[in-house]
Amino acid sequence: MSVANPIADTERTGTCAVLVKNHERCLVANLAAANLYDIAHFREESTQKLLHSAKYFYATSFFLTVCPQALVELGQHAAETNKLFAFNIAAPFLVEFFWDKMQEVLPYADVVMCNDSEAAAFGKRQGWNEKDLKDVAQRLSGLPKKNTQRERMVVFTQGPNPTIVYYNGKVHEFAPVACSDSDIVDLNGAGDAFAGGFMAGVYLGKEIEEWVRAGHYCAWEVIRRSGATFPAVCSFKWN
Repeated sequence: MSVANPIADTERTGTCAVLVKNHERCLVANLAAANLYDIAHFREESTQKLLHSAKYFYATSFFLTVCPQALVELGQHAAETNKLFAFNIAAPFLVEFFWDKMQEVLPYADVVMCNDSEAAAFGKRQGWNEKDLKDVAQRLSGLPKKNTQRERMVVFTQGPNPTIVYYNGKVHEFAPVACSDSDIVDLNGAGDAFAGGFMAGVYLGKEIEEWVRAGHYCAWEVIRRSGATFPAVCSFKWN
């Protein structure tokens, strides 16, 4: 679902400063107008029309800082209509400071994804062994879930290490595309790129292995370029 954002007359469009050093990055965001998103916009007829026409949903925990009720209502719609809802934990600080709001959304999530540091933060907050991410994935999969027609899938990316995916009652591991350290330019956007490729596989009805492979490819392309950009020609081929 893609929704046209409302216009705020009192604030400018948000901005984000990115500092990249030795291909690691630090971000400082000024949410500005984005902080003013209101549940009323989500409930508008035009937005609801898009909501009901969509088949798959993806959201990140960053929205918990602005309008968590919108995520809850999106999740409720997904559960009631048996539409897939993927939810990205997005950042360790969100686990720490927006835990209660996150717990309101998680029961609606059919897919939970994040990177290894976010997974460790989640496991630690739950009182699990945060160093055993396979166990964290399994435990997270078993947390209460509203839509019982879909088994929850948990996806933990780990940079150059195998991505952990828990589904069908077991842990699976998928190696990312090999990339030498000297080829990495900018890690900014890698997680979002993975999510984009992953959801493309979902949308196209591919097998789960292809969801992950597409995510790995997109992340590989992004980290070898400056900024969250892609080449003009894509070399990825679906199986």
